Amino acid sequence: MKESKTHDVGFPSTGEYCAGVGLGSYAMHGEALHVDGFNLHMGDGGEYAKYYGKAMYDAIVVLGGGKELSVGRIEEGIRLFKQGIAKYLIVVAGKDDAPLMRERIVEEIKDLSNVYIDDNSTSTVDNAYYAKRILVKLNARRILIVTSKFHLKRALSVFKLFLRDGYEIEGVGVEDNPDDYTLAKEMYLDELLYLLDYFQGMSDEKIKAIFDVIKGPVNKVLRKAYESGILPKPKK
Repeated sequence: MKESKTHDVGFPSTGEYCAGVGLGSYAMHGEALHVDGFNLHMGDGGEYAKYYGKAMYDAIVVLGGGKELSVGRIEEGIRLFKQGIAKYLIVVAGKDDAPLMRERIVEEIKDLSNVYIDDNSTSTVDNAYYAKRILVKLNARRILIVTSKFHLKRALSVFKLFLRDGYEIEGVGVEDNPDDYTLAKEMYLDELLYLLDYFQGMSDEKIKAIFDVIKGPVNKVLRKAYESGILPKPKK
């Protein structure tokens, strides 16, 4: 039997909402619609159905969101993992929030042999890049992404870019309370998701390298635009 501890991967740097591909009868009850290549299912808070003792997913992937937003995400990931709907629990986060998420996992899960944690992420692109490296290692193809509701659309799109064909990607969005700037930034970035088409066919390393260069300047511009009133405040 494997030793009961989390796998700190540590690769070197180089109210709910449910969405995904092919959720079928196992999704939470809700209205379905089609957005950006995904069949999105708006959940009404119902519980996931048990699949006759068989895991519905190979892995639950929880995305870090800073200390403020990661708590709700990891609690939802733990809740779903303890229901037995996936074999593996994977966390991809940053240096600031990974320890907090690891702490919650250790408190709630007794057998940690199928828990994997990576703390190299500083963006959604990093989340997908480092998660894929773990998923390939585990041969995990049916994926449930857990993130904030406001972040789910972009997270699914970025994971789709990296995982490409051969993966079933679904997602759960957690209701939380992001600040106005975070929401405004996300609304703006959602409008630019069509630009991901230009990265089709590129290697994972090249995509990551490009985003590593531009994410700093883009964040600075968006922050300045928000503070000057160019970037409109979100309506809550």
